[in-house]
Amino acid sequence: MSFARLPQLRRALLTLVAVVIATPGPVSAQDAKAPAEPGAKNYQPASLPRVKRMPRYRESGGDTVDDPARIKAEGRAFEAAYKVYKDAAREYREEVREFIQDEIVKRQKRIASTFQSQIDKIDDEQVALRKTAIERLEGFIFRHREHDKYTPDALFRLAELYYEDSLDEYNKSIDNYDKNLDLYNRGKLLDPPSEKEKDFSRSIAVYKYLHWVPPGTRMAALSGRLAGVTLPRRWPNYRNADAALYLQGFCEAEMGETDQAIATLSSLEKHYPKSSYIAEAWLRVGELYFDNNEFEQAADAYKRAAATKDPKMYALALYKLGWAYFQMYRYPEAVAWFQTLIEYYDEELPRKREEAKAAGKEIPED
Repeated sequence: MSFARLPQLRRALLTLVAVVIATPGPVSAQDAKAPAEPGAKNYQPASLPRVKRMPRYRESGGDTVDDPARIKAEGRAFEAAYKVYKDAAREYREEVREFIQDEIVKRQKRIASTFQSQIDKIDDEQVALRKTAIERLEGFIFRHREHDKYTPDALFRLAELYYEDSLDEYNKSIDNYDKNLDLYNRGKLLDPPSEKEKDFSRSIAVYKYLHWVPPGTRMAALSGRLAGVTLPRRWPNYRNADAALYLQGFCEAEMGETDQAIATLSSLEKHYPKSSYIAEAWLRVGELYFDNNEFEQAADAYKRAAATKDPKMYALALYKLGWAYFQMYRYPEAVAWFQTLIEYYDEELPRKREEAKAAGKEIPED
């Protein structure tokens, strides 16, 4: 509520007070005279019902007002005054809430600024340590390119560090993009800033050495201290080969290479049928199809995920199946899958409660 509304609010309050004061109160002892005797001019039998009169209002001169039109007009004035008062009170509450919210934001900024320098310092140290680890792993792989055990382990860890490093660079570029876009909109920059895309190609190039690839696949050269190097062998039977294949598909999906990601993730079950990533891989395939409005293909992928009976993914796969059929307007099938999900929860709930109880936790009753 702005200060300009205060006179209007004051007038509304005065009108309310005036109307309330003018409303007749209970009859006083002086007005409650004894009933007239029979034969008197104003005598009425006690058995007759008392005639109800219109409410009477007193004007400033003391005369009463019995005019229904005048009373109706006063009622409309009262309602109008009440509406003004109600609107002004609502605006006042809004202004108080905005003031409190602004104060909270100011305090949060003061607290953040106090610790931001320490946070930035820790982030810089983490980035430096990651860079050092990457250089050391690249150096180790450069010197030991064919070791059966240690080289694939070093490659797997290197791919993870490449991913973290690329993601950190992307996040920083987004922050810089927002700042530069603001400067451009204010006329401080001549050219609009360009938005950086996610690029996990370094990780993908490494992962391809650690899982099955089609015969004749050309291996991409590596990066950093391994720039231009193509390793003389691959490790398709590496103990984390299934994870490497899954993570490659994940990186491709994050980069927006949808078709390639679907092909990579769909091949996991075929080449590594005992992998613990199969259900999650099919769920990701389903999500890629679903986001592209290809609900039939999405449902097929969700079915493959549910078929694994993976307890971590089964309920989610059932839910996604119901939602996919709902999007195709195949409501009976959608209801059937949702019903299967409900039955599964009903069966699993007692066991979950026992596990939670054994762990010292508690699942609330329905």
